[in-house]
Amino acid sequence: HTHTHTHTHTHTMLSHFAQKSLPFGSCIAGIPIRLHITVFLLLAVEIFASLVHREWQYTLFVYLLYGPILLLTILVHEFGHALTTLKLGGRADGIIVWPLGGFTLCGPADGGAPADLMVAIAGPLTHIPQMIIWMLLYMACAGGDLSGLISSLYISLYEISKGGFSGFATQLCRQAFWMNLYIFIFNLFIPAFPLDGSRCLVALLMMCQVGLTKTAMITSLTAFVVVGGMVIWGFIALFLKDDPNGLFTIFIAGFIFLSSKELYDMTKFGRVREHPLFSRPCYSEQESNTVGSDDNEVGASTGTMA
Repeated sequence: HTHTHTHTHTHTMLSHFAQKSLPFGSCIAGIPIRLHITVFLLLAVEIFASLVHREWQYTLFVYLLYGPILLLTILVHEFGHALTTLKLGGRADGIIVWPLGGFTLCGPADGGAPADLMVAIAGPLTHIPQMIIWMLLYMACAGGDLSGLISSLYISLYEISKGGFSGFATQLCRQAFWMNLYIFIFNLFIPAFPLDGSRCLVALLMMCQVGLTKTAMITSLTAFVVVGGMVIWGFIALFLKDDPNGLFTIFIAGFIFLSSKELYDMTKFGRVREHPLFSRPCYSEQESNTVGSDDNEVGASTGTMA
């Protein structure tokens, strides 16, 4: 009965999330893709923030970076989760893209917590080949010189507006490279829901036989510490470094705080099994040490950038 209740809650939550998204087709393995409205909201906010510089080249730059490039980056990441789930015997019913990355709606992979750890890692690992591609494109635009790729994390407004096509393209490739590196590190090594790092932390703790409630509390409290650091860094980058990623970081921090507070509150009031991260059969069964008949129910595999 517990499985039925928790999965009903999960499906309802994801259903509400899907209702605020738009269809975007299906191109790989027949997996349908939807874009959440917050994708367009973030793009609009970033474009609006770029207008203060009064350079149309910079506004175009921001549109390309936070529009097509970010969308492609997220899709590759989410297909890493989805295709790995299929390979491990699970099912992938759809992908919902949003600024933090996306939700891959998939059934439980065979193998319990170890398999869940593999699915969680698969998304971030897709950023390694993406970084290599952007590095090669940067080399092509910069005449084979890689020194500028890692010389600075920040955008050169002069190169974008006055450097012609070469200056514009090298800056775009460099920021796309750093965006992928940022998402890779941030998403994999920060254990805050709904980032993949939280799934890795939960899977590792469960593999070490840590209880479900204790695992959930550790995950939520860790996230609160992370959020504080993110907000501080975001304001420094935005107002002292003229880096639009600062605004993106603050946006992400706000959402992580809300998501982590929800997990904390549900754990505090004994409702942890209603949370999408902990309602899946592989964890519910481990906690109860029983094997139910709900293994084929659909769970939620969350990915991020984002």
